[in-house]
Amino acid sequence: MKGKNRRKDNTVAGEAVIQALSIDAILAQLASMKDNALSFIVEKEGADPVWAADVAACEAATAILSALQDEGIKDPEQVRDLVHDYKALAEQYQKMHQRWVAVRRGAVRGTPG
Repeated sequence: MKGKNRRKDNTVAGEAVIQALSIDAILAQLASMKDNALSFIVEKEGADPVWAADVAACEAATAILSALQDEGIKDPEQVRDLVHDYKALAEQYQKMHQRWVAVRRGAVRGTPG
């Protein structure tokens, strides 16, 4: 999400409270929020489309968090660690691939890499 201003301290609850929430607790809260938004859709004909968007957002967030949970992630800090590790490994892989390409080009030309 490059370019987005996502400051950690831009929360109502505060970073410490957020870090204390497990993925299970977040999923439970998302289910509650989805149920609340659904109640506005069901109770009113011609309800504001924002409620349908809220339901879709809750469902999407639930799918993402469930996938992370399926891989053993239990809290927001582990998500950050996973993303950090992924970026580091991707950069390492890219450098290794560039070296391999350079060596391969040298071998094709008949010169040492």
